[in-house]
Amino acid sequence: MSKERKIVKIWCVFILPILLYSFPAKGGVGFAGGTGEPNDPFQIVTAEQLISIGSDPNLLDKNFVLINDIDLDPNLPVGQVFDRAVIAPDVNDKIFFQGPTFTGYFDGNGYRIRNMTIDRDKASYLGLFGMIGSGGRVQNLLVEDVSIEGIGTEYCGGLAGFNLGSIIGCGASGNLIGSLYIACLVGENGGYICGCYANGQVIGNGYLGGLVGENYTMGKIVNSYSIVTVSSRQFSLDLGGLLGRNYGGTIVKCYSVGTIFNASIEASYSGGLVGYNIQLPNAKSAIINCFWNAEISGIHISDGGKGLTTAQMMDPNIYSLNGWAGDPNWVLDAGKDYPRLAWETETRETRGKLGTVT
Repeated sequence: MSKERKIVKIWCVFILPILLYSFPAKGGVGFAGGTGEPNDPFQIVTAEQLISIGSDPNLLDKNFVLINDIDLDPNLPVGQVFDRAVIAPDVNDKIFFQGPTFTGYFDGNGYRIRNMTIDRDKASYLGLFGMIGSGGRVQNLLVEDVSIEGIGTEYCGGLAGFNLGSIIGCGASGNLIGSLYIACLVGENGGYICGCYANGQVIGNGYLGGLVGENYTMGKIVNSYSIVTVSSRQFSLDLGGLLGRNYGGTIVKCYSVGTIFNASIEASYSGGLVGYNIQLPNAKSAIINCFWNAEISGIHISDGGKGLTTAQMMDPNIYSLNGWAGDPNWVLDAGKDYPRLAWETETRETRGKLGTVT
């Protein structure tokens, strides 16, 4: 083989794949393809491409789609321990969010983002997304084996610290240790969450939930569940299996399974499903057709929802009699498992519509 042909072969083997996964976007950020427009989203293949979204505020109103699983393990060559949210982080660690919010569209396409690790004391709005703003949408995304830990941290969730947009058909698992507004999926929700689940462990001081820390005002959570151990420290406010406090929001057809530990020596509210359900003059809190496992939680009270035994939690008749009959979002292997979201039984390629929800 001639020297020239060897050079051509080396270029094809090593250089061409790099170019194929490095279509430049605005601001010099390289993606695997796409223009960021609704009908042509930026394609994300690598951890570097995912992380780059958070480094350019001009990208936060664009459209993205995963076309590969992403591993953010700090032990990998491209991995790292983050000290802020990966996308749309808070920039000044204030009580009130300071920084651009994510208002674009992020389609996980059924893929997974694994091993995200955030370690930061006295920080706020921690998660894959720090803040999902009004109009922002995240769907069909699994965030697995999350680790978030920090003293004095607020608004922490595996998927988002704070949500004002829409989160649909997503799942989060991992361990979160913080202070206020902590949950496996979203720290605080004032938007729309539908067809989502959480699995793992949450430890903190107040407003602790398996799925959401606090659901407030216009926040709505529908057809979702958590299987999370929720534990308080010596000082705690509200904690529950699904969420710590419902502050004028709405929760419909949800359930929780998980042990609740309240070690607080101060006055606090603990509930199998919800710790505290507050009625506001201009926003009535509503918890409709929801359940929790009273045997596993160790708590037989909740400020909303109905406590069931493990056997009852697996009985389709219980759900049929409480407004779940005919709902295409759920499947139940009677007597063997808790209700699961219909999309969990599908392959990544066939995941599509989540069904009609109200």
